[in-house]
Amino acid sequence: MSTSTSAAVTPAELVDRPRKNRWMSLPLVSDLGAMVRFFRDSEASTAGKVFVLLAIAYIVCPVDAIPDVAPLIGWLDDLGVAALTLMYLAKVLKPYKSADVTVQGEPVPSK
Repeated sequence: MSTSTSAAVTPAELVDRPRKNRWMSLPLVSDLGAMVRFFRDSEASTAGKVFVLLAIAYIVCPVDAIPDVAPLIGWLDDLGVAALTLMYLAKVLKPYKSADVTVQGEPVPSK
């Protein structure tokens, strides 16, 4: 007869456990604060900010270089713009993820 080392969890213990916020574990949601700090930073590249805003507008706007009515091919241009934008943001937002970021000489909270 073998004994199990794992203890049974009671319903009261399940209620007392802190719930992990699953939304905040998603990269885009957790990087939202860093993106806000990036856009508020006066020393950040204006061209980079314009690129991100134009990319978002291009993806959302119904007018595309290749219309979305063309199956699969119409979505590839949106996918390419989104991929380029996400790669750019992944590179640029790294310094804005730390708590030591300052915007216009004042510390910015990382919450």
